[in-house]
Amino acid sequence: MQRENSMTRKSWRIVVLLVGLGMPVLHTFAAQPSNAAGAVVATANQPAQTCVRSDADTRRALQQGTTRVVVVVRGFQPVVSGNSALVVSLLSANKTERHEVGRFAVHPLRAFSAKDPHKQKQFLLTLNEQAHLLGNNDAICFEVGFDSRQGNLKNGKLEFHIELVEVQTKPAQ
Repeated sequence: MQRENSMTRKSWRIVVLLVGLGMPVLHTFAAQPSNAAGAVVATANQPAQTCVRSDADTRRALQQGTTRVVVVVRGFQPVVSGNSALVVSLLSANKTERHEVGRFAVHPLRAFSAKDPHKQKQFLLTLNEQAHLLGNNDAICFEVGFDSRQGNLKNGKLEFHIELVEVQTKPAQ
């Protein structure tokens, strides 16, 4: 029996993160579920590709910056030698072109497993500069992997999924 592709299921959860007065408030998470079936694995030498379903309203919100991309790192093994920085790229519709969206590093630089959900990390990225690349597709595809510009990396592993989050600003009081 084949597992149901997590991209076809919808998972909604409400998260409110108050950063401070007048700062952004993360409001609604919508996309991948948090179970292991939704995770994608990249290695030091092989980035991973994943897509998030979107409708016209979601693409418009991504273009306007009111919706952002969240890379949820569920498990991580740093590379043995070299930089363990991670790169996120937006893929063209035919997945032949990559447009870098952002870079980040897991801190502290320690291995952790998806079996311990309390250690997962979340990285918020915007697609404002790549808004013209979103097109009218029903899926927005990303590639996530280790920064291999420093040469041959060894033993790094990343287990992740991507969510979309609506960002609202709270008026200053």
